[in-house]
Amino acid sequence: EIEMVAKSRSMSDEILRVIARKREWIGNYGIKLGLVGNPKTPIGIALTHLSSLKTRDLGFLGKDRGVPEAIRLAAQRLARQRQEKGA
Repeated sequence: EIEMVAKSRSMSDEILRVIARKREWIGNYGIKLGLVGNPKTPIGIALTHLSSLKTRDLGFLGKDRGVPEAIRLAAQRLARQRQEKGA
């Protein structure tokens, strides 16, 4: 249920902040991905969790026009760095 709330674009940013503060919730990868991909999540929270996402998901976020530009650019940069390290 929390994962659906984290992904919901109709939730207020305050509810998303509460989810981000709960350790047991933010430990779930699906919830973390939902928060980062939600345009209503405050940018500071989304950027904090961006580095723990999989490279594949960073690639999708880097192309998603629905997320704030700062998140999209940071995801692109991080995905590129990981690909360069792996190559």
